Amino acid sequence: MIYLRYFRSAKILFLLFLIGFLFRILIVNLFPQPFVYDQVVYKYIAESMIKNLFYVDRYRSYLYPFFLSLFVRFAPTNNLYVILVQSVLDAVSGIMVYIMGKSLFGSAKIALISGFM
Repeated sequence: MIYLRYFRSAKILFLLFLIGFLFRILIVNLFPQPFVYDQVVYKYIAESMIKNLFYVDRYRSYLYPFFLSLFVRFAPTNNLYVILVQSVLDAVSGIMVYIMGKSLFGSAKIALISGFM
């Protein structure tokens, strides 16, 4: 009986992830925007880390640019990989909000509403 509860929870998490990911992709396609300051700087740091692993930037942390450099390496001139990675991270953050809401409030309904927001 306990396995059904975890299966139902995993199903909800998967649907929340899928809806969040598809919604973000839809928004990016409906309202395309050029990269702005932070996005350009992080992509530049990622590209610099590909060329020189010990690239130094005084104002930015290195975890996100290092993670981004793993995907920028495949297509340095195309921003599609960056958009897809950011969409996955956004969808995962919705799942994290759902889990925190469920643990804090004890209600799956409140957690689901929070996760979609």
